Amino acid sequence: MQRTAFWSIGCCIALASSSAAQSFNYADFTNTTGLVLNGNATQTGVALHVTSPLTTQKGSFWYSTPVNVAAGFDTTFTFRIAVPTGNAGADGMAFVIQNDPRGTAALADSGSDIGCYAEPTSAAGTAIANSIAIEIDTYQIGAPWNDPDANHISIHTNGTGDILGSETYSLGLYSPAANMSDGALHTLRVLYQPGTLDVFLDSTTPSLSVSYSFATGGTWTAGGTVGGLNLIGGNSAYVGFTAATGGAWEAHNVLSWSFGPLVSNPTSYCTAGTSANGCVAAISANANPSVSFAHPCTVTVGNVEGAKSGIIFYGLAQVATPWASGSSSYLCVKAPTQRTGTQNSGGTIGQCNGILALDWNAYQSANPTALGVPWTTGISAYCQGWYRDPPAPKTTSLSNALALTYVP
Repeated sequence: MQRTAFWSIGCCIALASSSAAQSFNYADFTNTTGLVLNGNATQTGVALHVTSPLTTQKGSFWYSTPVNVAAGFDTTFTFRIAVPTGNAGADGMAFVIQNDPRGTAALADSGSDIGCYAEPTSAAGTAIANSIAIEIDTYQIGAPWNDPDANHISIHTNGTGDILGSETYSLGLYSPAANMSDGALHTLRVLYQPGTLDVFLDSTTPSLSVSYSFATGGTWTAGGTVGGLNLIGGNSAYVGFTAATGGAWEAHNVLSWSFGPLVSNPTSYCTAGTSANGCVAAISANANPSVSFAHPCTVTVGNVEGAKSGIIFYGLAQVATPWASGSSSYLCVKAPTQRTGTQNSGGTIGQCNGILALDWNAYQSANPTALGVPWTTGISAYCQGWYRDPPAPKTTSLSNALALTYVP
């Protein structure tokens, strides 16, 4: 850990101790507290086997507490689908959002129904009702499913009715170039911003994006509209996974999973000081950070005095106290704080064209014992810029501050 005293602000370790409500993060599954496993789903080592590589398996697991989905959410999981040598591999798995009457006991048919759909001959109530599923389909079957291939992602819903496996009930479909059942670790992120559902497969840009609302539903690609879901309290549902095998089989493993509410853009707060040359430094970031480093996060302090030594520091709580007697700057980050590397603002002396910048992901990766590590979804870091300003009180000035809130 970098432990440095500066401008009378102490730096020390303080770990984030809890995540925000409606958030959870399983870095692995050595501990399955908070999960309900059904059918052939088992925990082994660090992984959850939704099914083992055996014939006619089916399994599901659910987070035991309903979570708010209507307001928006961001969830990411890693999975590995491994096909035994000499076997065709089948059938796939799904991330499912549901308010089925069975709740956390929900599990449907095996084979190409991948644990959430049902056969046409199955009894009513077999399929998971009142749900939407993002299926990872690894086996092609004709009527009545009409799969386009043996390697695709499709978003299925039948509104409040039983969810069905036919592509007639798909809101959108994506066939990746990469083989999802190649035994490699893959990452899938599902981002719901009310009105839009985005799916990211091994990418920071959406692989599939559809118009959808839990309140009003969406439009099937085959034509026709479908309603939304009947949510618990009008906003919540159970979230989890299903998978199945049939006459052919494969292992369906989930190795990590995080879920959190939709978080707005980084927000600035507090008051920036005015430097001796009239510069008012302003801090910003391109995005909130991700616990899985799913996207870049760069913190920038602009409008800094040119050619000055400066630094970006952060803490885990806000404060607003005068920086020094006669100073227009405020200290906006409560101790303990963590300073990052000293840098030169660049630009021109006497002008307000200097910049301080921090690659947040790179810094956190390179400093595994820094303040706040390990980060969890929903936890915030509060950042501020400091730079040399010899004519000012305490010979320094500060920018305003920025709240970064971790997403999955």
